[in-house]
Amino acid sequence: MIIDCHVHTGPQFNTWWKNIIKSEKEFCAYLKKCGVDKAVLQGSSSQLRYKNIKDVTNGNKYMLDFSKKHPGKFIPSVFVTPAYLKESLNEMELYRKKNNVVWIGEMLNYTGDYSYDSPDCHKLFEKAIELDMIVCIHAEQNEIDNVLRKYPAMTVVLPHPGLSRLEINNRIDLAVKYKNTYLDLCGYGADRMGNVEEMVRRLGDDRILYGSDFTVNDPGVVIARVRNALIPQKSKEKIFYKNILRLLKSKSFSF
Repeated sequence: MIIDCHVHTGPQFNTWWKNIIKSEKEFCAYLKKCGVDKAVLQGSSSQLRYKNIKDVTNGNKYMLDFSKKHPGKFIPSVFVTPAYLKESLNEMELYRKKNNVVWIGEMLNYTGDYSYDSPDCHKLFEKAIELDMIVCIHAEQNEIDNVLRKYPAMTVVLPHPGLSRLEINNRIDLAVKYKNTYLDLCGYGADRMGNVEEMVRRLGDDRILYGSDFTVNDPGVVIARVRNALIPQKSKEKIFYKNILRLLKSKSFSF
């Protein structure tokens, strides 16, 4: 089994190369082609380029409805932003308590021009802890280090290992230091030789998750890197699906 912890869906499929994935049917078919069995929906296209609160709330509804159309296949998330703090807090309450959505993200401060280490973001993080939710944060090293230090109880998933050896090692350092932090293999640095091996060597194999960042990146690239990694088969199984199943179960979510 393979569970992708990081994919981006429609309703408009604004992919890296246009006209590759143009519909929900093609979205599902490509994941199947790559061997992905299940996936976490990490923000819709409208949310990644949000212009108003409707883009945020409609995107959350789209992801929930999409997951309901494909039961047992997709895990919805709730997208939040301090730009609409009150509404985001309400969305977290609504989706967690009414629909048992346990995943927040992907938080992207570069699309909203805000700091994670700010009072409004702190309120979002405090609410995430209160509701016992998982927060996926796209962040640079220094800023996220401050956040993790202030909120060690928050369950955090950090995508994008890093392009350089230094960046990858810094990411591993954070996960070693903060025990509620997980590393998501998706995005830049996913194909670097030795990245998975070094994570397993220094961190162990319990807090590494397979992710692709589809529809931006091809899911097969990271699958190949994990399959070819010089690590035990049991570690590969944890990375591909066992770790995320255990993480979701810890938040009272199951397929």
